[in-house]
Amino acid sequence: MIYHYVCLGVVFASIAGILLPTLSASASKSKSVVFNQYQEETVPGLSQSLRGIDVIFNCPGESNSPDNGPLFKFTATRDGSTASGNFDLLAAPGAASGDTGNVEEAKITPKKFKLEGTIFDKGFGHDINCGEPLPTTFVLEGPCGINVDVKLTVSNGINGTFRGDVVCTT
Repeated sequence: MIYHYVCLGVVFASIAGILLPTLSASASKSKSVVFNQYQEETVPGLSQSLRGIDVIFNCPGESNSPDNGPLFKFTATRDGSTASGNFDLLAAPGAASGDTGNVEEAKITPKKFKLEGTIFDKGFGHDINCGEPLPTTFVLEGPCGINVDVKLTVSNGINGTFRGDVVCTT
């Protein structure tokens, strides 16, 4: 009789050993990053005058350092091996077009992040900021924290930095 209980115990332990890695692998931890850009209304009370503060935005072949620049926001998530997210870049609130990017790869730690993806055509044939052809690829990276600079590098020559708060959840 004891022999049967020992055999059942071995069988159950074997099954648990097989299932445990499967169950723990399916419970992967989700990571996320969210950016809130510093902004101001250049004409108080006029939302159409909203601009980003401490923005450097360069079109290919140009070197610009405006005090105020385009509006920029992004969010991304990594869940196991799957990354998702997007960013939006507008020359002005209510603009007819702008740049939109889809995140296809995301590396997020408690201290920094790096996102890669594609900027695509919203149906207008080109972006509003530089008039460069789309689609193209981008890298978006920087530290996590308060009052940090986020760097955008686009394969067609567009680049920029945007000041704001980056919350990384890991």
